[in-house]
Amino acid sequence: MNTQYQDLLPISNVILKDGRMSLISCGNMCASDELCQTIFFKLLEGKCFLYNYSIWEYTPRRPERDVIIYEITSQDVDSGFVLNRGGGIAFQISSTSNITSFYAMTSCKQRGGSLISLDTNQKIDFLIMYIRNSYVFSATTKTVFQIGLNNTQVPQQDTWKWSNGAIFSNNLSMPFSLNNHDGNMANCSVGHCAVLNVKNDSAWAFDNCCLKVASRFICSKDIKIE
Repeated sequence: MNTQYQDLLPISNVILKDGRMSLISCGNMCASDELCQTIFFKLLEGKCFLYNYSIWEYTPRRPERDVIIYEITSQDVDSGFVLNRGGGIAFQISSTSNITSFYAMTSCKQRGGSLISLDTNQKIDFLIMYIRNSYVFSATTKTVFQIGLNNTQVPQQDTWKWSNGAIFSNNLSMPFSLNNHDGNMANCSVGHCAVLNVKNDSAWAFDNCCLKVASRFICSKDIKIE
């Protein structure tokens, strides 16, 4: 049960299930849906709402009386990590003054993970939702993050791979502009690394030299849901 938030509903992305049901039935319905992460249940009316995210600090919401909230959790999620049940991962955003990819990769490895692989649309959409609902955005705000995509793993540096080993395929929901963004490819013998750029109305990825990537980086690790 979520004791931090009660008596509210997110403004969007909640799904009201048909019919009056019990709390147990509502919970079972969420558990059987691999994308569902949170339920909102109106006790007096027996209404069940499913939600594919958690409630974060700036999640748009509205007051709703007599609503209790339950979130699916996992014992595999360490403190400071955020569960993405549908993606089968937990992730953590960190900041550093050392903006090399080597530092970020080493730091993630020490936490039992790796730089996040955004190799599915679900992972992309969930992470962007989290960022927009956890940071303060204005019309001009943008935030950038190191992610686990680079072209350093082969000598020719012409193949992009995710940190989980998957070959990059540019058919995802977010634009990827892996085209020497910083104009310094000739002087970057270690290769280029991808950077996620998020604004309040758009998101895309570009590349920088792996020696000078971004001050924020995102670690992730696989999790199991009991």
